[in-house]
Amino acid sequence: MADDLIRKLEIGFDAQRSGNAAKAEQMYKQVLDAEAGNKHALNLLGALCVNSNRPREAVDFLTKAIVADPQEAQAHANIGLAFKDLGQAVAAARHLLEATRLNQQNPMVFNNLGNVLRELDQPKKAIQAYDKALRIDPNFSECWSNLASAFKDTGEYETGLKAIDKALELEPDLAQAFSNRGDIRLQQGRFEEALDDYQTAIRINPNFT
Repeated sequence: MADDLIRKLEIGFDAQRSGNAAKAEQMYKQVLDAEAGNKHALNLLGALCVNSNRPREAVDFLTKAIVADPQEAQAHANIGLAFKDLGQAVAAARHLLEATRLNQQNPMVFNNLGNVLRELDQPKKAIQAYDKALRIDPNFSECWSNLASAFKDTGEYETGLKAIDKALELEPDLAQAFSNRGDIRLQQGRFEEALDDYQTAIRINPNFT
């Protein structure tokens, strides 16, 4: 790859990390203008589109990235998120599974796979995915909270509450954990406690739909 293209990718990546998505997109597209099949630019631009709520564009870029390199785990992980955002959970699960096959050390991908498996009403498989994520990163508070929701789906409420305790031990202000604990307590008929949890979640994050 020419040095000037590498430099543009670096500039784009730095801009993306600093929150300047417009600058990053400009750099990635300049790379693609010079080299339409550049897998790095396609993958980075696809990820940018996922993060900016443009999943259809993301699928277009990431499909090309996978054609360029079918063994690129991150491209499969990113397109899995794009399909999830499009409501295509089966396609999302297929690509996330492939991403975990290609790279078994990324806890975020296992966590995302678990979320999609829950959407597909496969909570036991979701629990396995979350467990793999937590073996890699035991301090992944959001994943502990997601694991609790999967246990709620299987009716294992007390086990789910223990997972919530771990999530809140790691991150006491995790609104999602309070909301998920509210869901479990609601299923248990502990309505006042559930209400307290939901209200706490809203206090922490007033925009938590």
